[in-house]
Amino acid sequence: MPREWGKVNKMGLIGVLACLGIILNIMALKSPILGLILSVFWLAWLVCQLRKGWGWDLAIAILGATLIILGSVFFYIFNLGPTAVSLMVVILTILGFEVSKRNEQIKINISWGWPRMNAKFVVLSLYFVFYILSFVLLFQYQSTEAIRTPWEVLPKIFLVIYFALSGLLLIYATNSREDNNYKIITVLIGAHFLLGLMVATIIYKIGFGFDPFVHRAAEKALVDLGYIQPKPFFYMGQYALVAFGANIFQSSVTWIDKLIVPLMAVLTLPGLAISSLLKLTKTEREAKIAWPFLIGAVTPLFFYTVPQSLANLLLLILILISWSVILQKEKIIWPHWLILAAIFFIHPLSAIPGAIWLVWGALINSKKIWKYLGGMAAAISLPVMFVIWQKVSGGFGLDFAWENLGRLTESFGAEFLNYLPFYSIYHLVYLYRFNILFLILILAALGIYFLLRSTKNKAGVFHYLAVLGILILNLLALGLINFRAIIDYEQVEFIRRLAQIILIVSCPLLLTGAYLVIKKIMMLKGGQLMIIFFGALWLTFSLYLNYPRDDAFLKGRSYAVSEDDLKSVRWIDNDAQGKDYIVLSNQSVAAAALQEFGFKKYFTSNQQLTINNQQLFYYPIPTSSPLYEIYLDIIYNGVTREKIQKAQALTGAEKVYLVINSYWLDAKKRAEEAKLLTNNRENIGGKVWVFGW
Repeated sequence: MPREWGKVNKMGLIGVLACLGIILNIMALKSPILGLILSVFWLAWLVCQLRKGWGWDLAIAILGATLIILGSVFFYIFNLGPTAVSLMVVILTILGFEVSKRNEQIKINISWGWPRMNAKFVVLSLYFVFYILSFVLLFQYQSTEAIRTPWEVLPKIFLVIYFALSGLLLIYATNSREDNNYKIITVLIGAHFLLGLMVATIIYKIGFGFDPFVHRAAEKALVDLGYIQPKPFFYMGQYALVAFGANIFQSSVTWIDKLIVPLMAVLTLPGLAISSLLKLTKTEREAKIAWPFLIGAVTPLFFYTVPQSLANLLLLILILISWSVILQKEKIIWPHWLILAAIFFIHPLSAIPGAIWLVWGALINSKKIWKYLGGMAAAISLPVMFVIWQKVSGGFGLDFAWENLGRLTESFGAEFLNYLPFYSIYHLVYLYRFNILFLILILAALGIYFLLRSTKNKAGVFHYLAVLGILILNLLALGLINFRAIIDYEQVEFIRRLAQIILIVSCPLLLTGAYLVIKKIMMLKGGQLMIIFFGALWLTFSLYLNYPRDDAFLKGRSYAVSEDDLKSVRWIDNDAQGKDYIVLSNQSVAAAALQEFGFKKYFTSNQQLTINNQQLFYYPIPTSSPLYEIYLDIIYNGVTREKIQKAQALTGAEKVYLVINSYWLDAKKRAEEAKLLTNNRENIGGKVWVFGW
């Protein structure tokens, strides 16, 4: 018999005590350990209050969306200092009690039916051992160097272990039929998903990428000051969520930020994906196997935290909980709208497709005229959004050109119907990589076939396909836009992001397509072995490809922020002795400055070299800063006094610094040129040269 623990009164006592403890810790004690314990209990209590009727996975998503909306509203109306966060804790605790009244009694079933000493137990034990070993390797090979890829420091044995783990996961999944094993396999899939998502978080000890440093700097300012000026129109949902977490946990913004998207993805997606697929397939085993195959598709979207990834995560949650509703022409309910509202507080590029999805779903039973009008408006909604935003802020500098469509075809042409001979394992990996779009289209086509064959309401399927068509039209329209404020090689960034969103909206098709393929293979003699071997191979290839790479097929150019970069920006700040200065550097050094000093200084341009005379950050922003263009000119064409003076004239800064990292092709040559122009210089760790004027 399952063991029952607690009723509303006991659960309520836990909630009240945790609430009071968190407030006391925020306002007075400020203990990270106490914050961790109390916050985990309090958040778990809130999820318990929500879970009845919604399930654990959706309860976590609803709680996350509520925190985003409430935090954003508090920020815009008041601020997000300790007092405001404490008030939010009180409000959410009261809401928890209100929910508990409707649920009457919360029961937690802790009888999971773990298997006895048999083959499944052996598989689970082996999985646990290899899993721990994987994390040991990740922490052992953490790096603070300027690496281009995690595979530069991680030994190949890690991928071998991951292959073994994937095989063990699929062995367990293909042999699981009991209801209790549904819970176990969901946990195993979540654990496997977590391992794949944590590679960059652990290996890149200082941080991954550039954008996360920008957003963390804003979040730190919000936590330290309780406000940000000017108040951002976008991204506030993430900032509020991270600031709330940093306050209740009394932990660093850095770790809250790094973990929030990966952990939320792990806690929600596996269960929601399996349960949503079961609504249509009714067969557990193949449904449980289908989701692991999509881990590879969504891992690159959620292994680090930026507003786009958080918004995409909520969008995928929205798709998973509502696609069966739309297919069956049922009513859109309040959790759907709540999650959509949360996305709008984070990023419009995900929110507008989410709105198209839900509004189109709400119109499914409406008159044709409303569908036609809604479809026409939705088909150009994203380009219209950019045009309106340009008129309001003037930030992008937009124009339209038909030749820009060439960029669109180039972006996707390399991933469709390519052949590679087999000379090594890398050729097999890239054979998959260079045909990934083709494979996605095949799975989507199989998904459409399955839905049309198995769904009684064909209109719902065509309604779903219409949404995909609308998003593809938006993709084509977006391909016509040229963003003058963005550097050339970043012009396709918005197209890539929208393509990822289309992939997210297509996930139900990919899930059902994978389900159909798995079901057919499992009927074959030896089909189970095929699923295990090729599935493990698929997952391992995907893990390798989902992270930055530097191999015979792809030259890695994105260097991580290193400890030497941090030392460089500290040296520069000390050397400036309080004077206004600018720095000509690459994005890694700029990211290091953001981590160390935040948004310390902006200059108003003294020349007409920026769009609408926008202010310039004192370190180069790679996507749009004229300072970065000057820096690239120096790196590729040589250091001259005229270029240094040009940067100084652009900003009016008292001092100018030049940072040259050793990984540039002509780094030593540029360093020698700079030495002839100044005696104020420093070599950091033999890997970074800093020059000052």
